[in-house]
Amino acid sequence: GPLLKPHLRWLNRLTGTRRDLDVYLDHFPEIVHSASPANRTPLQQICEFVATERRLEQDRLVKALNSDRYAKFKRDWSRFLSAPTIAPAAANRGIMKSSGASIWKTYKRIRKQICSPDITHEIDELHTLRKDCKKLRYQVEAFAPIYPKTPLTNAVGELKHLQDILGAVCDNSVQQRFLLRRQSHILQRVRDAE
Repeated sequence: GPLLKPHLRWLNRLTGTRRDLDVYLDHFPEIVHSASPANRTPLQQICEFVATERRLEQDRLVKALNSDRYAKFKRDWSRFLSAPTIAPAAANRGIMKSSGASIWKTYKRIRKQICSPDITHEIDELHTLRKDCKKLRYQVEAFAPIYPKTPLTNAVGELKHLQDILGAVCDNSVQQRFLLRRQSHILQRVRDAE
């Protein structure tokens, strides 16, 4: 478990930018379609720039997936999955206790974030809230089979909905930052195309 965390963090960083660019490109056709005719060509040029960035990011991802580091991760992951397990009855008792504590801890962290009088709704706070909601949802979904049906397990739909809303806000922020960081490159490409 703990030895895999650095690998999983690396994979998350490795795939994050590509995912952001995919989301951006997925929403771009509706942005172009809703724009005035005069703005459609510049927006299409921006879309082409983003598509080029995505291809470059894809090349970096493929290179990393062909690396020794990724091969080591796959070996370590395989060993982790094939490690001996404990007896099912004992496992369920231990899992119920530890999963219950983990679910409760995540829930309390979310409540604290939402109910805090100091909440500023900064994008980083919303992103942290979204990640915590995702963790809670995954915990509830993963451990639902060992618990009797409870209102907590019925909350998965509400957590998904909240994640979708927070995800849209965070994705828009990522897109804004992406465009602002690359503004000069994008403007140069638009000028070159004129």
